[in-house]
Amino acid sequence: MNTFPDGKRRQRVRAWVEQPRVQNGIIGLILVNAALLGLETSSSAMAAAGGLIVLLDRAILAVFVGEIALRLYAHRAAFWRDPWSVFDFAVVAIALLPATGPLAVLRALRVLRVLRLLTMVPSMRRVVGALLAAIPGLGSIAMVLLIAYIIVNAMQSYTEAEQRDTKRAVEAAREHIEADLHAEMRSLRDEIRVLKSLLSGNASNPPALAPDRTASERR
Repeated sequence: MNTFPDGKRRQRVRAWVEQPRVQNGIIGLILVNAALLGLETSSSAMAAAGGLIVLLDRAILAVFVGEIALRLYAHRAAFWRDPWSVFDFAVVAIALLPATGPLAVLRALRVLRVLRLLTMVPSMRRVVGALLAAIPGLGSIAMVLLIAYIIVNAMQSYTEAEQRDTKRAVEAAREHIEADLHAEMRSLRDEIRVLKSLLSGNASNPPALAPDRTASERR
């Protein structure tokens, strides 16, 4: 007997939560909350109106908690099958963590409440969905770029090795040619020295004149 009325009540709650006025109101509160979170980082703003800023932040957080509770009541188990709903729940739950203790550092994640715009605006959800769907393709592109980088790096290393081998071969050939030239120059200098010594020896001992054949023949 209680199932049908409860089901009707859930349908009414779901219809009320999902109507455009409520959704637009939540979006407006998200934007206001983003501005309040920015003001909390300003020491002058907190000194001037810190109490009001904190009060408004808590009031908006209470509205967020109430909205999540109504969605949990309306959707029941289906709420946890929707990734966007789970994201909303996690963002609001982080804001409820105590400001002191080991979990206090997680309160810095309150800024994630601004990301609730992604769950509230359908066009943003489509953009995020498209980006997430493109991740496998981006991974493939990254693999192709990695392979290309490895190939280019290997070719560059191989080219550098070839250049080093060529340089060593050229240096060895140059050293061999220089050694041969030095040997030839030494040999040429030795030959010139011998030739000079021979020429100087012939100059000091002139050769004898050949006899006058005409005179001998006459005798």
